[in-house]
Parts: sequence; structure tokens; C-alpha cells
Amino acid sequence: MKKKLLSVLLVISMAASVLLAGCGGQSADEYLGEQITAMKKDKTDRFSTLLDDQLAELLDVNMYALTFPDELKEPYLKFLQTAFNTVEFEVASADKKDNGNYKVQVTFTPIDIAKTTKETNDAYTEAMQGTNLAEECSALLEKASDAVKKNPEYDVKTTTELEVKKKGDSYSASDNEYEKLISASLINCMAPYDAVCNILNARDLLQAYLDASFKGEFTQYMKHTGKTEEEAQAWYEADGAFDPPSDLSAQYQERCSAAYKNILKQCNYSVGIPHKIDNLFNYTVDVTVTPNNSIKQAYEEFSARSFYSIEEASAAYVEIFEKYAASPAYGEETTMTVELSLSSILASQETGSDLYKLGEAICPVPQ
Repeated sequence: MKKKLLSVLLVISMAASVLLAGCGGQSADEYLGEQITAMKKDKTDRFSTLLDDQLAELLDVNMYALTFPDELKEPYLKFLQTAFNTVEFEVASADKKDNGNYKVQVTFTPIDIAKTTKETNDAYTEAMQGTNLAEECSALLEKASDAVKKNPEYDVKTTTELEVKKKGDSYSASDNEYEKLISASLINCMAPYDAVCNILNARDLLQAYLDASFKGEFTQYMKHTGKTEEEAQAWYEADGAFDPPSDLSAQYQERCSAAYKNILKQCNYSVGIPHKIDNLFNYTVDVTVTPNNSIKQAYEEFSARSFYSIEEASAAYVEIFEKYAASPAYGEETTMTVELSLSSILASQETGSDLYKLGEAICPVPQ
């Protein structure tokens, strides 16, 4: 009898222990703590939504004409996980709600990625030589990761409340709950990307402006300016840029305009890496130019000859320009430093402005 009573008491004691501990001896807050720890070590998938949301915001405000490269996604997710790993989380005891679920308060001090990586970002972009967004940002992320590990800078301590659901003997939290926690713990998480993309986007703007002006290539120019293709084409041909001389015979006018455009399409220039003047959109940029002297030499060659009729002069004029369109005449390579800012772009057609002088250097015209 005594032996049987002890067996019954043991069973009752074990059952009570299970009921008190719940879910295999684990509480809702213990479950959440384990999940946070796992996020620091496991795959980077949990950070995808944060990255996607940040990129969507940049797209919504048309921040960049450049597109986030697909090959940069995994390195960036790894960087976010590295930053998340520096944050210490204090998980409070779970409180049961009326619906049977639990609310768990998590206290932490968010890492400010912009402050943490600023010195590293500035030094890297100042010395940057490459123009490939994925490669340059990936290289910076390696250095930024070191800064995050060694000298993280934090914001103000905060508390976020998460909901943990109980179903049977198991707990779970929705993706939204984890995303809320990740987003709150990683402040200014796009800082390394912004550092590189700001520079290369400025470079792309100047490249796009020159390509649209000289070569009639509008794809990137439209992204930067918001113009339609029709509007860009009208801007390209504004002020009679490709109109032939007024006294040129009608049968040669179309050939003349085509020769002008073909000469400009063969202009040679290479835009360097912009260097910031201040924290606004103000840069200096080195542009390497091989002057296309074709228009100037064509005028000089035509002017040196004598003609006895409009028909003869028209034919010779077009033939000379078509000759240079087929085989342009170039000068010696030179490098110009120009200011790139909103004001310099607005003043690009003003004589004496940096961009106006750059245009003259790329394709000199007779005075």
C-alpha cells in the first residue's frame, strides 16, 4: 500500500511540474530569448524584410538613379546580422493576456550604424577608385563590419513589447514581431550603402548629363531628371543645336544634321570619382577629355575654300562634315576639375560655368 501511494504521489508531482513550467519546461520569455539568440547566429533571412523596406523607401523618394545590385544583398544581410549581434537584449518575464497569448517586453540599446561607421565610410569613399557599386559597397561593408565589432556606438535605451502566441505545447511569434524588433535595434542601417551610392550616383548624374548632351543617350538622364524620352529628345535638340546653316540647300539639310550628331556621338570623356565638398550635394569631379576637334576643323577647312554657287558650297559643306563624322579628329588628352552641384547644373548653359567650359573642351567649336 505504501509503495502504491508513493507511485501515485510521484505521478502527481511530475504532472504538476509540467503544468507549472509549460511547453516542455520553457516559458514564453525563454522561448523569445532563444529566438533572439538564434537570429544572431543562424541564417540572415530574418533581416531581409528590413533591407527590402529600406530600399523601398529609397525608391519611393527617388533617392538614387542607381539600382541596388542583387549580388550585394547577401553581404548586406550579413552586415546587418553582425550589427544586430552587438546589441544586448534583456527579456522580461512574460505576462499572459486575456486571449491566452503572452506579451513580453524586450529592453535594449539600439546600435546607431551611421555614427559607428562614419569615420570608416568617409575614409573609404574619399580614397575610392572603382565605379562598380556592388564591388565598392561590398568592400566597404567588410571595413564597416570591423568598426561595428570593435567600436559600436549606441542610441538611447528603449523597450519594445512583443507578442508571443501559445498553441498546444509550443510557442511562436509572428514575422512582424521579429521585424519590429530588428528595425528598432538597427538605426541608420543603410549608412554604408548611402556612403558609396551617394558618390557613385553623383558620378552617374554627370555621366548621364554628358551622354545625353553629346550622344543622345537618355536612359540614365531620364532616371535622374524624371523627364520622358520625348522631353529628353526635345531638350537634346533645343535651340536649334543640330540645325544646318539657313542658306544650305534643302536637299542637304538632313545629311548635315546627321553629320553633326554623328560627330558628337564620338566625343570621348571619362568621369572620375566625385569628392565631397560638404555634406550637401556639392562635389568636385575630375573629367578626362580627349577633345573632338572635328567641328572646328571642318569649319576651318570649309572656310579656306572658295565656291561659286550655293549648290556647290552646300555639297562641299556636307561632304566635309560627313568626312569628319566618319573619321573624327582628336586633340591631346587633358583632365579638367569641375564643380558638380545643383547650382552648377542649373548654370550649365551659362558661358564661363564649369559645365559649359567642360562642353567646350569636349567638342571645341569655332568662335
